[in-house]
Amino acid sequence: MAKKSTKIALTYVITIVVTVVIILVVGLIAIKKTNRSGSISDIEVTSSTEPEVYTPGVLDNQTTLFVLDAEDRMSATAFVLTRLLPAEKRLVIVPLQSDMYAAVNGVEGTIYDFYRSDGIQGAKRAVENVCGLTAEKYMIFDKSSFETMAAHFETVNHIFSDTLIYENEKTGEVTVIREGNCSLDPTTMRKAFTYPDYRNGETERAALIGEIVTDFVNASGERLRTSMDQVFSGILNSGAETDITVYDYDFKKEALQYMADNSSECAELVLPSGVYDAEGRYVLDASFVDSLRSWFSLDIYGDDSFSEDDSMPIDSASELPAAYSAPTLE
Repeated sequence: MAKKSTKIALTYVITIVVTVVIILVVGLIAIKKTNRSGSISDIEVTSSTEPEVYTPGVLDNQTTLFVLDAEDRMSATAFVLTRLLPAEKRLVIVPLQSDMYAAVNGVEGTIYDFYRSDGIQGAKRAVENVCGLTAEKYMIFDKSSFETMAAHFETVNHIFSDTLIYENEKTGEVTVIREGNCSLDPTTMRKAFTYPDYRNGETERAALIGEIVTDFVNASGERLRTSMDQVFSGILNSGAETDITVYDYDFKKEALQYMADNSSECAELVLPSGVYDAEGRYVLDASFVDSLRSWFSLDIYGDDSFSEDDSMPIDSASELPAAYSAPTLE
């Protein structure tokens, strides 16, 4: 009886072992087949080692008014409005004529008039009112700080249609820039920006400034990409008067680096259009003023910093001076 019980128990154990082995073999075969078909893959524990990709945001956008105040005369003063749009990898550059019409609190004049009477805040308010936007920051260069700043960028060439000859009686400085292709070092660039006798006056001077500044920025893309800190340290320590601080730079550094890394030519030139009124002031075309919202992406991001309590900007032809007539845009 004991031998029979032992035999039954042994048979039971062998049956269980064989069943388990069969199940394991069938399972392995099934796994191999499904792997070959691509429906199931081996389980692997992986960890991501790729860094997060930085993307600029709305707070990185900035509108800045730049002024070159070489000396106390209109043709030696230049105004350039810029719009930084890092997410779009764009820097919009808008040169503004010094004789551009503006009105502030019922007072009419040119942006140069407001700059001379009320300083940078007067110029900012004049530009903001006539362009319908806000200039959050400003930077003013004199002769020395402009040349110090420009030395941190690449030298650019420009083709001049006329020979520029001028002797400044006040300073004794002589300007001689030959017709044709010219390499612009910082001093020559400043002289071109402040030359008073362009054939088409302030319209030509502003356009030339815009073209050179745009080429100037685009030519320096590689230097900005590899030496961002040195370039901006040089600008902020050039002696320019500005409300841009090192903290502002630190806040926007990643956005600026993003632009430099992802765009070799981020600067875009936008030339204003308009006509002269009876007082000899350049009045911006109303359609150009409207188009600035698109160029500056204000229709996407908005411009909440402009207060409705401020003097309202010109936004239609009916609000322009009586002598104004809208030109046909080319």
